[in-house]
Amino acid sequence: NDENRQHLFFDCSFSNQIWMFFISRMQLTPPQGFDEVLRWLKDPSRDKNVILIIRLIHQAVVYLVWKERNKRIHTAEVKPAGTLIAEIQQTVKLRLDPLARRQLTPAGQDSVLATWMSFFSV
Repeated sequence: NDENRQHLFFDCSFSNQIWMFFISRMQLTPPQGFDEVLRWLKDPSRDKNVILIIRLIHQAVVYLVWKERNKRIHTAEVKPAGTLIAEIQQTVKLRLDPLARRQLTPAGQDSVLATWMSFFSV
């Protein structure tokens, strides 16, 4: 396949498996095109916590899939999708923790970290 951002981040079965893991857990239905997803990320949900979480997930997926692509090309080392999923979960959770500590959460609402845990706790 031609290497382009559409293929690398959405059409490739490896990256699609990673992206769909997170999307399905959050019960979201984003568009399938790279540019369309960028527009969708402006307002993917009514919940502010979900908006932050999905934006962080998208950034982590793009970064770590690109890093994996380069590693495969230059060193021939290959990580399974499950390993990248675990790295993305750890990366996002570590970013959310300090944000949740500073977050002023009204009574009856979850913190951003509690929202994350509702989707991804084991």
